[in-house]
Amino acid sequence: MIRSLLSRLLPLLSILSTLVALAVQPAFAQADVTRVVVMPFTTSQGLEAFGVGLAAALERSLNALDEVFVPPVGDAILFANRAEAAGEDAVSRTLTAFEAGVLISARLSGVPERMEISLAFQGPLVGEKRTASFSVAGSPAGIASELASRTIAALALKPRSGDLTEVQRIAEQTPSLPSLAAVGVAASRLPGVRLGDLEAAAQLDPDSSWVLAEYARLLALNGDLTQAMTVARSATAKLPTDVGAWVTAGIVALASGDRAAASNSFQRALTLNPAHALALAGAAEASPDSSKAVEQLQQALTSYPRLVDAYLALANLQENDTRALQVLRRGSDNLPDSIRLHSALIARAVALGDPNGALAYLQQVAQDPLATSPELYALAASLPAGSEEGALDFVRQGEIAFPTDPRPKLEEAKLLIRLDRLADAEGILRPLFADNQDNADIANTLAITQAKLGKIEEARATFEAFSGQSDTVQLNLAQLYLEAGQPRAAATTLEPLVAAHPDDPEIQSYYGLALGRLGQVKQALEALDTALQLDPQLAIAQRTKSLLEQQQALTGNRDIQLSPPAAQAFQEGLYALEQQQLEPALAAFQRARGLEDNPLLAFYEAYALQLLGRHREALPALLEAETSFPDSDIVLNNLGFTQLQLGRLDLALEHLGRAVELNPANAQAHLNLGLTYFQLGRFAEELSSWNEAVALDPSLEAAVSSLRKSAEEQTSQ
Repeated sequence: MIRSLLSRLLPLLSILSTLVALAVQPAFAQADVTRVVVMPFTTSQGLEAFGVGLAAALERSLNALDEVFVPPVGDAILFANRAEAAGEDAVSRTLTAFEAGVLISARLSGVPERMEISLAFQGPLVGEKRTASFSVAGSPAGIASELASRTIAALALKPRSGDLTEVQRIAEQTPSLPSLAAVGVAASRLPGVRLGDLEAAAQLDPDSSWVLAEYARLLALNGDLTQAMTVARSATAKLPTDVGAWVTAGIVALASGDRAAASNSFQRALTLNPAHALALAGAAEASPDSSKAVEQLQQALTSYPRLVDAYLALANLQENDTRALQVLRRGSDNLPDSIRLHSALIARAVALGDPNGALAYLQQVAQDPLATSPELYALAASLPAGSEEGALDFVRQGEIAFPTDPRPKLEEAKLLIRLDRLADAEGILRPLFADNQDNADIANTLAITQAKLGKIEEARATFEAFSGQSDTVQLNLAQLYLEAGQPRAAATTLEPLVAAHPDDPEIQSYYGLALGRLGQVKQALEALDTALQLDPQLAIAQRTKSLLEQQQALTGNRDIQLSPPAAQAFQEGLYALEQQQLEPALAAFQRARGLEDNPLLAFYEAYALQLLGRHREALPALLEAETSFPDSDIVLNNLGFTQLQLGRLDLALEHLGRAVELNPANAQAHLNLGLTYFQLGRFAEELSSWNEAVALDPSLEAAVSSLRKSAEEQTSQ
């Protein structure tokens, strides 16, 4: 349930002003951390393999120093390239975004056997730009060792006892030349490395902790967690002082669900370098202590101010929305290019009831040339119902800014669909699909729009032009018809699939869904029962059967007639509800009710609002549904629950009491009645209601176990 904004200490009208005021936030409490950015090295012809590989080797080596942190090379170069493309001073903007003391670049020339290296250092740590040039010969590991030594000397770093030895040991893990490029790109977190590349590298350099760590990480990303854990352990065994190997071992353990092993790995990394941002963030994720996790996340962001996952995790741990917004806003300052952070910020503003503030935030962010992107403009389509006109203006600005990118136009079409301007949407989507026939999202959106317009065969042609005509494609087409509110077309598409695959529970489920939407309830339930016999845990079959039985009970099996446009919107809402897409479901029910004010539509609009936690908005529609369905225990239960959420315990007691009288088998009504008794301090009656609820539905025990204990203590006094 969305709590009152006053209780969140953030008045509705101040959300946008808060976001603006938080644009410049002080950093988290600073530790004595030296933040260093290493860029990929530029190379002459024949030395390309060394460019990213040696830069990544320097990054890993410097991270062996206590209180020094170097982020992945890939983040630095991608950000700098974006800044340069936007006409910004790439070095200055990068130093600011990473809050770095120094940015290191280099030029490599010569031949692999004897290389000329010119290092350059820029940033507040060194004052004026410095350079250091030298010649070096030998293996990549030997060159990496020399690079690390020269860098430490040039920056006048003062390693603690033993650190220089560890730097050299880690540098010595640099792979041989055939493996250097692939391992360097993987370590830099740049795209383009295949699992086979790292497997080959591990065979060529089986004693390198660095190579094994990167191989383990890519195995985990490809879903082979068992093998990833084995290789990660080998990496730490090869060099137990390799901080990067321990971090990778922790990441793989987290992915495997072994939080104890993850915590141990991250702690080992932190004993080697207490400022390692990825180890700090990993330790926070593995920690059961939220206060400790907050501290570690703040430390991680002190070391690496562009660690997006740390901002998101830290925001979720804040005690109120003001603090969460502060965290996210600081993150968006350092990561103007992060769609995930912008998305999180607008989601919080929307949850607080201020979509206009969220839109204004997007408009403000779009003024930063490093933030603007097709993805940023596409975020406007995620704003809730009622925001479409402002969102349309924003995405159209995106079309001007990015005229060759299809995404802003696609989002404009989706917004027009939400406004029921289907013909306008189709007019945008047809030429867009003609120019982007390999884009699944455009193809699906056009096909759905055509289906909503009743152009069933055109929708089929569009969908099959992109996807083909296999049985899987036909099942997906049927789902598209259901999403578009065209159950008859869906049933027609599914009939031959049911005949060809009678033992496929998913096909049976969607066939039952389509039949139910056509009012063929008996046949629908037969198909759904068949699906559940084949797969008792199939969620779509469970939800569809539950909603179908709910609708039957609600109307008393009466045939509720709707006009064709309202019926189509209602079907769209039911499908979205069955898919647990609550916002689209609400929008469809509201559109249906706008076309025809019907008590069935009122109930489902209220139901969607309740599922979204918007109980005060749900109340008028529930009262209307009660007028038409006064003997429905479902309506009375939902109405009583909303009154309970609004603090009207007297009305909750009245409606829930009537619900259980009308249907003593309604377990949910007994549960909610017990909650009401609990709020009233009538603990004996509460326990009686909950015992009845659990007897009817044992799965409800988990929902009441903690409150039951409290009530039992009260009754025993």
